[in-house]
Amino acid sequence: MAIHIRAGDILIGEVIVYETSKVTVLSLIKKSEKHRGLKKKLFSTFFIPT
Repeated sequence: MAIHIRAGDILIGEVIVYETSKVTVLSLIKKSEKHRGLKKKLFSTFFIPT
């Protein structure tokens, strides 16, 4: 399993569990004409494999 630790690395998954020290406000983003998603920036974050 690759470990991504640089700023800008991408993490994609069905379920993502994390522990973090700081979180920005949720942003609503447009994924397609009918679908929307959520965007959030995390700082000093540890992702926990499930």
